[in-house]
Amino acid sequence: MMIDPTQQETERFILFVETLIQLDKLHQGYIRSCVRGNRNTDILFYNIEGNYRFCPRKGAHHQRNTIAILIDTKNLTYTIRCKDNNCENRSLIWKSIE
Repeated sequence: MMIDPTQQETERFILFVETLIQLDKLHQGYIRSCVRGNRNTDILFYNIEGNYRFCPRKGAHHQRNTIAILIDTKNLTYTIRCKDNNCENRSLIWKSIE
């Protein structure tokens, strides 16, 4: 796993992301990388690989396209962004990190 932003901040959210992408036993994923947002530096992008490809718009997993889990470190919220061109994730739904 390649981690780009400050180690301490990314480690704070790794357990949350790993729990999320390993809940479904049929769709296990892993963190490929983590990068900080360019425009909004409060956002961490966790790029997910493996079989966890859940698309909030579709309400199911894609067969091929990957996803990213975005963490807003300031507001303590997260969202899942599908990387499928057909899904056009323009309006993301942010949820509270518990």
